[in-house]
Amino acid sequence: HLRESDIDRLRAADEPDRATATALNLLTHRGRSERELRQRLRQKGYTAAAIDETIRRVVDWGYLDDEQFAAAWVEQRSSGKPRSRRALAHELREKGVDREIIEATIEEADIDEVADARRLAADKWRKERGQDPDKRRQRTAAYLARRGYGWDVAKQVIDELAAGDDTDDTLE
Repeated sequence: HLRESDIDRLRAADEPDRATATALNLLTHRGRSERELRQRLRQKGYTAAAIDETIRRVVDWGYLDDEQFAAAWVEQRSSGKPRSRRALAHELREKGVDREIIEATIEEADIDEVADARRLAADKWRKERGQDPDKRRQRTAAYLARRGYGWDVAKQVIDELAAGDDTDDTLE
C-alpha cells in the first residue's frame, strides 16, 4: 500500500519526463522561443523545477534555440506577406526573443523593405482602382502602415504606383 507521501514523491520524479514529452509535442507543431515554451508549460501546470529541467533537455538536444527560431520566423514571414523590419522585431519581442538576437537576425536577413512594400501595395493599389485618388493613396498607405512600413517607404511606393498609373492612361 502506497502512502500519500510516496505517491507525491513518484509524481514529482516523473514530472520532468511528462513536461519534456509535452514540450516535444508542442515543438513538433511549430518552432517556439524559450519564453513561449516556458509559458505553455506553466499553463499546463508544471512546476518551475520541471520546466527548467525540460528547457535544459530540449536545448541540449538542439530542439530549442532562439537564434534559429528568430531566423526561421523572419524567413517565413518574409516569404508570405512581408513585414517591415520594425514589425518583425516587434513580433519577435512579443515572442520573448532577446533584443541582441533580434537585431542580429534582422541585420543578417536580406530584407528589401521598398521591394516588399511595393509587392504588397501593388495588389491593394489595383483593388482600389476607380476610387478617388486621395482615398486610394490613403488606403494603400494605411495598409502598408498596418504591416509596419514607415511613411518614407509608403510614400515612395505610392508615388511609384501613381506614376505608373499616369503612364498607363494612354493604354486604357
